[in-house]
Amino acid sequence: MSPEVALPVIVGVLGFLYLILFGQRSLGEWAAERRRRRSERSEREEASEKQVENLPSPDYAGLIGRDEEMDRVISILRPYPHSQHALVALDGIGGSGKSALALEVARYYVMNHLKLDRSERFDAIIWVSAKENLLTARGAQNRPWRHRTLDDIFETIAICLGREDITRAPADHRVELVRAALKRQRTLLVVDNLEAIDDMSVESFLRELPAPAKAIVTTRYRIDVAVSVSLGNLPAGESRSLLRQLASQSVDVGGDADRDIDRLVGLTGGLPLAIVWSAARMRLGMTLDEVVEDLSSGRDDLTRYSFSGIWERIATRPGRVEVMRAVAALPAPVTLGLAAGASGIADVEAVRAALHDLVHLSLLQRQNGTWDIHPLVRRHVTQTDAGERDAILRRAIRYQIQHLGGLIGDERTQHVQATQYASIDPDRPNILHLIGWGAQEGAHEDVRSLVGGLGYYLHARGLWTDAVWAWETGSTSAEECGDDVSQARFLTYLGYMAFFMGRLTRAAYYRHQAERLVDPDRPSYQLGSLLRLSSYLTRESGDIEEALQLFGRGLEIMRTCENVHGICRLLNDTAETLALSGRPLEAETLAQEALSSADAAGEVIEKVRAVCVLANIALAAEDLDVARAYAAESRDQALECGWWEDAGKALHALARIEAAARNHARARSLAAEAEAYFDRVGSERGISECRALLAALPSGARRRIPRTGY
Repeated sequence: MSPEVALPVIVGVLGFLYLILFGQRSLGEWAAERRRRRSERSEREEASEKQVENLPSPDYAGLIGRDEEMDRVISILRPYPHSQHALVALDGIGGSGKSALALEVARYYVMNHLKLDRSERFDAIIWVSAKENLLTARGAQNRPWRHRTLDDIFETIAICLGREDITRAPADHRVELVRAALKRQRTLLVVDNLEAIDDMSVESFLRELPAPAKAIVTTRYRIDVAVSVSLGNLPAGESRSLLRQLASQSVDVGGDADRDIDRLVGLTGGLPLAIVWSAARMRLGMTLDEVVEDLSSGRDDLTRYSFSGIWERIATRPGRVEVMRAVAALPAPVTLGLAAGASGIADVEAVRAALHDLVHLSLLQRQNGTWDIHPLVRRHVTQTDAGERDAILRRAIRYQIQHLGGLIGDERTQHVQATQYASIDPDRPNILHLIGWGAQEGAHEDVRSLVGGLGYYLHARGLWTDAVWAWETGSTSAEECGDDVSQARFLTYLGYMAFFMGRLTRAAYYRHQAERLVDPDRPSYQLGSLLRLSSYLTRESGDIEEALQLFGRGLEIMRTCENVHGICRLLNDTAETLALSGRPLEAETLAQEALSSADAAGEVIEKVRAVCVLANIALAAEDLDVARAYAAESRDQALECGWWEDAGKALHALARIEAAARNHARARSLAAEAEAYFDRVGSERGISECRALLAALPSGARRRIPRTGY
């Protein structure tokens, strides 16, 4: 190519490259642009290094507990794509530590600013508070300076970021100026006590917070624009740690510090502010007893501070007050049905809505399908509405009588419904409370009805101590009502419980008391049941033949009464006794009949027992494979239904089967497992049999394995 041609081409290429690299600017303009960008980048880096914040000083030495909640908040505040959420709400009742946790999270970003990865840092942390008052040891004090509107929040943002143009701008232009200012650096905005702000535009602004800004709000009421982190009570261990920390600051909690600390933990319900407030009052010279008296009253400054404004809010909403009183009157978490029954509101869906609203207001907490209340809230409500409590508890009793009657039925059907007893579990603590309260208040007919529905459930569930207490209480109430039939029934059940627990003298006493109330000449379920108890005691004394005769009479009566459960149970009992007397063929025939009848009638618990009897019969005949299959089936069904005594019996049978098969390690493991289930229900007889088996298992010399376990 000639120079004349090449030169224009080269000039054209260089011109093209110049346009690509520098555009239409001169080299001087391009250099100035480079310097400006470098300066802006330097300013951003310098700002990132410096950090702007206006956090208040903490009024605590160190935050105790809340580690899990703090980790969750920090996780939510991570930048995109690690977290897509811009707003996190800390909600809970007043004094639950929301402000303290928000401040601790903000301080984490301040203290670790240079240690964090640049993308995780917050270049500006802005704290705004709408808190109206502060609680001190001398009482609640008004807080004159607070943020009430969106403009108040904008003013704080402008001051922190050094943006006077925001405050000078017309009101309708400020939102966009603030949004633009927040976009310039990664900002954390903390709005404390959001519920005290009446300006609805604040929530709208937070809902559309510009990236990369993030926000934390603390609120007593849950909001739907944020990821919620609810703060409940501090666990007992962390409450004690907080009290001990405060006690180290010259708080005199008396001579027995641990006892006094536990006492305060119980009264404060693990509410952080209540703990701090109690310690502060003692530092001012109040005694522990004086602080306790104030806390117990439900009318102290702490209660007013924690729940101010809430009662006015719920009073305007139908059903909220009634449901709140019902939950507060009962000592344990309540189910939806019990809340409806105790409150007297027939519309269950209306009660459900009220419960959800009370959770939203942080007055209740929901857990595992039940609703619970903070101890301080409970004391405040019950003190304020003490006159309503008796009516609420009477409605609760009527509900439970009807509810248990539908689940369990009468003595003919209660055993068929055993697999449904899990539906009673959530209500059990409250039912036991209602039984005790009803007996104390003289509501003996109600107590008799409640115990009649609950007693067998407690036995089947392995809650034997509760069962004994319930039947003793029911027996007394039945006597007060002049109901000999129910009293005899409860006394007979007490006899069974004493026998199963290995207390034979006590069992004989209850049998004697029941015999005075039962007509021996009129066939009845109660007479058949009492004969069965007598058969147990007679067999225990060693008179097998007399026991078999008593079992036979009882079985005949149950057949006359057409009581399927009684028939199946006595067939199993007779089969066990025949096996003990060395008559396995007769025993197996009766056990198979019991199994067939129980299966046909849906008597699951008697089917489990029949299969276990068959396992013991097969073991006596040294048919170990059949015995093992029967025992394993009985164990699995018992565990599925939660019948711990029957699970223990099946495991004990399996242990003896493995011992007979010389699988001694396996036998030891099964015997220990069986003992644990017997210990769980309080069966001294079962524990004794397991220990005898463990002692008989060979460690070196050959030993005879006991044949007990029927």
